[in-house]
Amino acid sequence: MRGAGHARCAGAKTITLDAARIDPPVEDPVSNVLKWVLLVVAVATFGLLAWATVMTYRAAPPQPEQFVSANGTVLMTDQDIVAGKGGFQKADLMDYGSLYGMGSYTARTTQRRP
Repeated sequence: MRGAGHARCAGAKTITLDAARIDPPVEDPVSNVLKWVLLVVAVATFGLLAWATVMTYRAAPPQPEQFVSANGTVLMTDQDIVAGKGGFQKADLMDYGSLYGMGSYTARTTQRRP
């Protein structure tokens, strides 16, 4: 049996595999720079996404606790508003307009009428 650095080929020719003769991979400085640029861009993008999410929730319009008529009668409470939002989402009316309710103008009505 021959040493570990030799291999046998057809036709009784011997090919020597010598680790010292194998060229090491070429170091590509541009590739390393691009890896760092990608990492920085990814971190900055996720940071911007997190910041925009926080700012969106901070700038969201307030939800009143209740609507009261001029004579003091409670027209609706915040629980009614939450239930209405749930019905709006259940009927999938978000695709009909903006986040603030344009879908209520263009979608079929889901309310009961007296």
